[in-house]
Amino acid sequence: MIEALDSKALVFEGVCKTFGETVALWQVSFALGPGELVALTGSNGAGKSTLLRVAAFLLKPTSGRVLVFGQSRPTPDVKRRIGLLGHASFLYEDLSAEENLKFYAALYALGREADERIACVLREVGAEDFRHRPVRTLSHGMRKRVSLARAMLSDPELLLLDEPFSGLDVASIERTRALMVEWRRRGKALLVATHQAELLDGIADGELVLDRGRVRSWRAPASCGSAVPPPVRERA
Repeated sequence: MIEALDSKALVFEGVCKTFGETVALWQVSFALGPGELVALTGSNGAGKSTLLRVAAFLLKPTSGRVLVFGQSRPTPDVKRRIGLLGHASFLYEDLSAEENLKFYAALYALGREADERIACVLREVGAEDFRHRPVRTLSHGMRKRVSLARAMLSDPELLLLDEPFSGLDVASIERTRALMVEWRRRGKALLVATHQAELLDGIADGELVLDRGRVRSWRAPASCGSAVPPPVRERA
């Protein structure tokens, strides 16, 4: 039994997820606390995306228990504390970046703080100059920035990021890593699924490695990593 469950941002206890006879997750257990960044790694098909969707209450586990800030049910308050960046952008192509964020701000019932939050997250991810552009006209990298802004809109305390570096150039990778370090410094919990584990070197506090839905290894966070991430270098 994992101790002090209420103090953790995310807890998995013996979580299994099956689709018919296909095992996506099997007996997965780990915990993630505030101010911790854990790398979620494994080959394609290992179960990383499924795990994130279960953590976000988008999929119900077949068995086991998932707790987000001590809660096992996706109440509106709990869902507002979760930010998910998935493979899909969840953005409407014909709307501008700002219009998309206004739509999600209404869903989150941000009210009077909506405009301030939209300006803040667009500035934070470096997309403020593209706020009036339709999403369909944006580059892959800029779409990902706007998707990240959407995930951050409610100022969530738990960030679930699925392949956040995919398709990004070196400068965008640097910016994303720096954002992760800043969010962790603010006390946010981050679970980052990636097949580029080396990009989290120096900033991840722990690592969960999946293999065909099972935990191959779990290095639990023990202490905070480097406050400043080392630079990303071009690969030959």
